[in-house]
Amino acid sequence: MDQVRRKENKTLKAAGDDRLAGTRYDWLRNPTSMEPKDRKEFAELRNSELKTARAWALKETAMTLYSYVYERPARKHFRWWHNWAVRSRLQPMIGVARMLKRRFENIITYLRHRITNAASDPSMPRSNG
Repeated sequence: MDQVRRKENKTLKAAGDDRLAGTRYDWLRNPTSMEPKDRKEFAELRNSELKTARAWALKETAMTLYSYVYERPARKHFRWWHNWAVRSRLQPMIGVARMLKRRFENIITYLRHRITNAASDPSMPRSNG
């Protein structure tokens, strides 16, 4: 997402448009935690025709995958999202879509069991006490 924003910001600045200047962290924040004025400005950006807005929508929609409980609807949602992402013409998002597709069975395993090995680090010494 940030790669799309940086590239588009550079293009817009060259044309004299500074809409994306200073918005890096706005795209990462939860809009409900913003001040009303900031939320309104962000909504205008989010609803614009900017590539960054499209990338943000792709990111947010992809994250809903992790809220699924059942496998079949999760697979359906992912197929729909993946098709949207690869047709988005946003190279960083296409790369993410391909990476998630390669790892999709691992995501399904997470949805089934709701556990990960993310906290296990083999390089960390074990505590014996």
